[in-house]
Amino acid sequence: YSNAGKGFETPKFAELAYRPGGATGLNFSLRPADSLHREIGLKTLLGDHGRLNLALFRIDVTDEIVVNSNAGGRSDFKNVPGTRRKGLELGWTQKFSSGFESALSYTLLDAIFKQPFTTVTGTPSVAVTVPAGSKLPGIARNILYGELLWRHPSNGFHAGVEGRYNSR
Repeated sequence: YSNAGKGFETPKFAELAYRPGGATGLNFSLRPADSLHREIGLKTLLGDHGRLNLALFRIDVTDEIVVNSNAGGRSDFKNVPGTRRKGLELGWTQKFSSGFESALSYTLLDAIFKQPFTTVTGTPSVAVTVPAGSKLPGIARNILYGELLWRHPSNGFHAGVEGRYNSR
């Protein structure tokens, strides 16, 4: 399969709260972040009760919203030219006899800023240049998820255990 789509994310109220440079009023210069999503993948059945999914994806974002400055408890935000997220997802699900089911998935994600930009932080204020190719903060490169579940055959009761690993 393949698919493509467009999306946008409007600025949040907290991002609009302060104008750059300490000016009063809302930051109406912020634009929505626009994204272009592309994905190709393969889905297959494994016997009568299993399924395997593999997907490769890329998301390009223009006007990503980032911190412009952060000092004295006040943050203001700006748009930067672009970011890119690309990676792969692999997923497996299986139903077993006696009501047991399992799921396992892995995501590899490379999320970077495509162009450099400057942000200001601290007291006294220090300008920091974020170089092109820098990783987006707060986004794990590796994510592993697993689940084992048991379902009662007639009344809908189920119980399970799950685990998740996120890299730094």
